[in-house]
Amino acid sequence: ALYEAFQYVHEKHPHLILQQAAAGGLRLDLRTCSVFDEQYTCDRVSSPWVYQMSAGLDVYLPPEILVTPNGMAGHQQPDFLTVLRAAYFLGNTPMLFNAMLPKSMEDFTPERRKQFQRYAAIYKNFVRPILTDCKVWHHAPVNAAGGIKAGDWFAMEFTSSDRKKGWATIIYLSKANRKEYTFKLKGLDPAKSYKVTSDNTGASSQFSGSRLTEHGLSVRLGTSQSSEVILFEMSG
Repeated sequence: ALYEAFQYVHEKHPHLILQQAAAGGLRLDLRTCSVFDEQYTCDRVSSPWVYQMSAGLDVYLPPEILVTPNGMAGHQQPDFLTVLRAAYFLGNTPMLFNAMLPKSMEDFTPERRKQFQRYAAIYKNFVRPILTDCKVWHHAPVNAAGGIKAGDWFAMEFTSSDRKKGWATIIYLSKANRKEYTFKLKGLDPAKSYKVTSDNTGASSQFSGSRLTEHGLSVRLGTSQSSEVILFEMSG
């Protein structure tokens, strides 16, 4: 009855976007997802669970159909910047829970407003154009050998189908002091060169594709940092 009802709605209103609250993930089976356009993941959005969950769900569901209420967990989450990055750079439909927003316009400082605007612009101009047919690479914790609790890092790579550009999101899931991760990209052309930009530092460097895939990048996080976003684009 559920499937028939929403299939009927699709046929009668083909341009209507249907979003379902997924009952803590219990309705994320393929049949239910087939009659909804956007799927809530879960209300349990505290760290590290929300990132472990994302790493697992994206194995069998396209990341762009998933919606996570980023910021809902309040103090049970990493720093604000990491939560904001999670909204825009996990490949999902961006959602910002109202707890992330200031209580008044007076509290919405120019600096904070610029953060929202900057990531929204990167999403619209860089991420969204390649999202529907990009390659998704699972580095950590879920990968060919590990499950959701296989390590202290979350790392996913999204690369355009022509291997010309993409981004990676890296999040530290532990509270221990060791904050260095060797990130070997998988979706690049080893014969080409790439401009690689760190969101934490704003610095860009040129690397060969072979260097990035064979030796990787050393991602180091400062004491107050829990994440990094890396943008890469073919330069030659």
